[in-house]
Amino acid sequence: MADTYEGGISTMSIPQDAPTSKRCTRCGEEKPANNFTPYKRSSDGLQAWCRACNKAYHADPNVKTRENARVRERYK
Repeated sequence: MADTYEGGISTMSIPQDAPTSKRCTRCGEEKPANNFTPYKRSSDGLQAWCRACNKAYHADPNVKTRENARVRERYK
């Protein structure tokens, strides 16, 4: 696959058979496929959340606290 860039985002790892657009399950907006991160386990090869929603979620400082709490609970 060619190393191309669309809007500053590398598209080299987006699957060839991926849809041209997809609806984000978090914000509900229909967006082009290059706004989604590749994810091999998904049936369409793309993550369910768009890059903007994913970035906003992981920018929240409480996310790591919640994730660490889940791990602690699991191993009690």
